Amino acid sequence: MGSEYMVSNKNTEKIKAVLKEFLELNKDIKALLLAHSDGTPITSTLTSEEESLVLSAILATLTALNRKIVNYIPLSKFIYSTSRFEEGGIFITTFDGEYLLLVYYSKNAKLGLLMRDIELLKRKLKGLLI
Repeated sequence: MGSEYMVSNKNTEKIKAVLKEFLELNKDIKALLLAHSDGTPITSTLTSEEESLVLSAILATLTALNRKIVNYIPLSKFIYSTSRFEEGGIFITTFDGEYLLLVYYSKNAKLGLLMRDIELLKRKLKGLLI
């Protein structure tokens, strides 16, 4: 991996603390995963490292697929996507061209409030990912 992808252990702990704080503030958020755009996990609130590894790879694949769709439909660049399921949903977003964020949320979540909170979270994370 190039040095542009390196996040210090100290910052990784700070990032994890921000993610946990975000979970406490928004009870409709079930889990968060932060990864590099190549699918390498940075940190998550998931209970298993294996889950983080697998979901990071899937997250990168889904984001690449969304970017391919944008190439065929004149939509400019990918910002986010969301998928709803009976039990809740997932929100996928990218920022700074290098980072991916997956948000797993409950079926009761209000999408507008969720989007607002995710933008706030991204701003907090940007300062730690430098």
